[in-house]
Amino acid sequence: MPFPNARDVHQDSVLTNLSVQYRNEEYIAAQCVPKVLVRKASDKYYEFDQGDWFRDEAGERAAATTGPVGGYSLSTQSYDTKQYSMATYVADEERDNADAGLDLDRQAIEYCADKVQLRFETQAAGLLFKAGSYPTGHQKTLSGAAQWNNASSKPIADIRAAKSQIGGAIGRQPNTLILGEQTYLQLQDHPDVLDRVKYTQSGAVTPDLLAGLFDVNRVLVGRAVQNAAAEGLDPSYKRVWGKHAALIYTAPMPGLRTLSFAYWFVWRGYDFTAERWRKSDGGASDGFRVRAQWDSKIAAKTAGYFIENAVA
Repeated sequence: MPFPNARDVHQDSVLTNLSVQYRNEEYIAAQCVPKVLVRKASDKYYEFDQGDWFRDEAGERAAATTGPVGGYSLSTQSYDTKQYSMATYVADEERDNADAGLDLDRQAIEYCADKVQLRFETQAAGLLFKAGSYPTGHQKTLSGAAQWNNASSKPIADIRAAKSQIGGAIGRQPNTLILGEQTYLQLQDHPDVLDRVKYTQSGAVTPDLLAGLFDVNRVLVGRAVQNAAAEGLDPSYKRVWGKHAALIYTAPMPGLRTLSFAYWFVWRGYDFTAERWRKSDGGASDGFRVRAQWDSKIAAKTAGYFIENAVA
C-alpha cells in the first residue's frame, strides 16, 4: 500500500525569517580620515608653516629690552567636494506581491547607502595606500625576504622605524596603524609577534593586542571587498585595501589648530542623505537614493608613513 512521503505533504515556499544578503561587514575609511562638516561645497582652510613652529628661537631677555621676537607664516589650502550617489526603484507591483520577510523599501535604502559607503572606502584606500601620498623618507617598499610573510622579516623593526620617522617630523607619535586584511593575517602568525606576546596572551593575536605591541591607539584592519567586474560579467572580487600597511597620525577631534594626516571634507546637508520620490512618468514606482558630497585629501604628508607590499 503506498503512503505519501515528505515531499508529497509539503510544498516548498520561501522562508519568512531568513534571507541571504551580501554586504561588507565593516568599513574603516571614516576612522582613518576624520570627517569635517563644511558649509560650502568648495573653500579654503589655513595651514601654518611647520618650520616656524619647530624653530628654537626663545632666548635670554636683557632688562629694558623687548627680547627675542619671532613670528609665523600662514598659507591656504583648498578643498573641492564632489557628489556621489546611488539610486534604485521599487515598483508598486513588486512591493504588493513581495513575500513576508522582504522589506523592499528598506532594502532599497540600505543598498544605495552601502554603494556610497563602498565608494568612499575605495577612495580612502586609494589615497592612504598610495606612495604618492607620502613624502620622500616616509615610504618603503618591501620585497622578498623582507616581506612580513617571511619568518626572517622584521615587522616590529619596520614599524618602529616608521614611527620614529613620523615622530621626528611632526613632534608626536602616530596613533593609527592601518593594515590590509592579508597583511594582518600574516602579522598574526609572525614569529617575532608571537614571541613578544606569548607571555601576555593565550588566545589569538587581535588588533587590540597589536596596538599594544606597536604602541599605537588603534589598529584598523581593512577587510572590505569589491567586485571589479562590470554588470553582466562573471564577478571578479578583490580586496579594497590590498597587501599594505600605513602608520598615520589622525586627529581625535578635527578643529582649529589640529593636525591630521588626512581629512574628509563633507558638505553639510549632503552627508549620506536618503531620499524617496514618486516616479513622475506613470511608472507606478518609487525612487530611492542616497547621496553624499565630499572631498578627501592629504592634509599633512609628514604625519604618515606607507609600507608598500608588506606581504607577498
